[in-house]
Amino acid sequence: MGQLYECVLFTASLAKYADPVSDRLDRWSTFKHRLFRESCVLHCDNFVKDLAQLGRPVDRCVIIDNSPASYMFNTENAIRVHTWVGDQADTELRDLLPYMERLAAAASVPEFLRDYPPLSQAHQLPATFAGPPADVVAAVSDRGDAENSANVANDVAN
Repeated sequence: MGQLYECVLFTASLAKYADPVSDRLDRWSTFKHRLFRESCVLHCDNFVKDLAQLGRPVDRCVIIDNSPASYMFNTENAIRVHTWVGDQADTELRDLLPYMERLAAAASVPEFLRDYPPLSQAHQLPATFAGPPADVVAAVSDRGDAENSANVANDVAN
């Protein structure tokens, strides 16, 4: 995904916990930036990841997360995934790869997600798109943080 997206780890975890885990998972240095709890907005007792904090056009950003509370400011940019509970047979993120490849070429993330929802991707995706733009940003995260249910998914390196 690093060839198609500017991948950003955006987590509500504290850096002292998330950094060591991220170091082990991101063996290929896919994450170009790491944002931690201090980059989140505390709203209604939830640490919310506001995509505007990325400093990129929000309509070019996608967030993959297990908790709707964590992306409540940007629901139209979100792909919801299940919480990872240690199941080594879980391939949910890997199964999203073809969808993410097509999303990278879309002009607008919210429009693409609305027109081609990820859950029905197999039969709704158009066969071709123009080449991917260089300014796409992906906020990718940690699906299994017990400390805070509003965390983004980190097993992307699997």
